[in-house]
Amino acid sequence: MTAEWRRIELSREQILAGELEKIRAQVSLFMMTRSAGSDVAIFTRRTKSGGCEVFFPPAALQLCEFVFDRHPPQVSRAPALLGTTLLLGSHASVAVLLGKSSDVQSFRKTVDATTSVNADFLQTENTAAQR
Repeated sequence: MTAEWRRIELSREQILAGELEKIRAQVSLFMMTRSAGSDVAIFTRRTKSGGCEVFFPPAALQLCEFVFDRHPPQVSRAPALLGTTLLLGSHASVAVLLGKSSDVQSFRKTVDATTSVNADFLQTENTAAQR
């Protein structure tokens, strides 16, 4: 999975003109009308010049051919996890596409689980202190 991805770069001006939103809307519509699968996603990374790189994993290539007509892609590696944002797709696709474990939880579930553990701990501490 090293160089099977595609990458396009959008300038700051293209982003301000709404090109990233056009890509998101068109691919989203196409994903909803086709059975895209849970491993289809699109990722972005900011560039130093104020633009962004848009990454398309192998599973998304056929769905995004119309994007490549307007923005010729370059062959690329998968983006580094740090600094990468999920533009479109399910949170499960992040785990699969970026090589992480498949038991990715939502942020809310993680916070709820942490809060529950902390509440249980504090309850135990308060009970012990009252004795």
